[in-house]
Amino acid sequence: MRCIAEVLTLWINNAYALRQSNPVVGGLSSMEAPKSASAMLSQAIASGLLTEIDSYKSYLESIVGGDTKEIQRILILFITIEESIHRF
Repeated sequence: MRCIAEVLTLWINNAYALRQSNPVVGGLSSMEAPKSASAMLSQAIASGLLTEIDSYKSYLESIVGGDTKEIQRILILFITIEESIHRF
């Protein structure tokens, strides 16, 4: 789960960087724009990424035992990701 959260964080950071470099097409030509991290993130959001993140959070919250500190850190990562997506 931590790896998923880390990949999502990198993806969102890259998408933000592309949007800031050129708000219209993320600094890419019109042919490259659909392949950009920003365009792909927008598509994932529209396809239910936030619902998937909620599922991950619910799973983490339901775990009994284990390394509770690590589980809490991962849960916080997903909450931060969700907040970043809402600002996207």
